[in-house]
Amino acid sequence: MSDWQTWAAPAVVILTVMIVGWRVTRKKKSIGCDEDCGCDSQ
Repeated sequence: MSDWQTWAAPAVVILTVMIVGWRVTRKKKSIGCDEDCGCDSQ
């Protein structure tokens, strides 16, 4: 396990899964909603 690719491949997979999971679990906004449109108050 001294080869750097042995550690890099799982690290990339874990990072990708974390990013996808974070994006899926974030609060979804409507397509036309901008940051300051006040959509959250509805």
